Amino acid sequence: MNATMKITVIGRGRVGGGLADRWEAAGHRVGRVGREGGDASEADALLVAVPSDRIADALGNVSGIAGKVAIDATNAFDGRNETHESLAHEVKSIVGGPVAKAFNLLHTSLYDKVDEQRVRPSVIYAADDDAREVTERLIRDAGLDPVLAGGLEQARALEDAVGLFGAIRRAGGGPFFHSFARPEAQRRAYWVNTFRSVRDPQRLADYAELAGPVMREHGGRFLARGRPARVFEAGLMERTVVIEFESVERAVAAYDSAGYREALRVLGDAAERDIRIVEAAG
Repeated sequence: MNATMKITVIGRGRVGGGLADRWEAAGHRVGRVGREGGDASEADALLVAVPSDRIADALGNVSGIAGKVAIDATNAFDGRNETHESLAHEVKSIVGGPVAKAFNLLHTSLYDKVDEQRVRPSVIYAADDDAREVTERLIRDAGLDPVLAGGLEQARALEDAVGLFGAIRRAGGGPFFHSFARPEAQRRAYWVNTFRSVRDPQRLADYAELAGPVMREHGGRFLARGRPARVFEAGLMERTVVIEFESVERAVAAYDSAGYREALRVLGDAAERDIRIVEAAG
């Protein structure tokens, strides 16, 4: 999958606008479509974020959507077409491609707070098999952790869960992020990249432009990057990068990925580095 994706967001409200902002910050090209309609022919994926009673009309005003991967973020606040199993199934009946249900349980007022969290918040999603890779990629690139609830047959369960999440918010003074942790003692890992020297800053910048999206695609979260504030003992006053991953395996997979190999090819001998992947303390 290319490092940069083309995403068409259908809906200019807080859901679509907030996610579009986060994906643009992650380096993706985002087209925003409102009631006036538009063309999604060049899009790799669609986000549907419109009132639930406007799905058919909104998609009917957008050309080039046939067969695209679509992520449905709608909730049935404005009713639903009961001839379809879920709102996501209504989207699928129009687009015809693989569909996922995601982002409908994350309150829009929390978008600006995602990057402040010590642990990545979760996004529960359900998806057709052919929509899973793109959906997980875009959840991670929004700064969140994907949690699979099953195939698209679970989309209605996610839509109905809005009532429960709303009750929690009202009772607890929310809104709240939510997160899921596996029961096994899987430890997070940290990619520590210390530079010894930089020979070509422009090639380093080109490398970083490619490498950043790859790290986020594999669940990486940048904790620090830049020149040290202070150095001691054998430390060098050179660029340092620290990236958090959910496991050593995810960090190694990022290093071994085709996208990162391309970033390394661009970097070449422009910098001398020391990269270490360290498991978190128990």
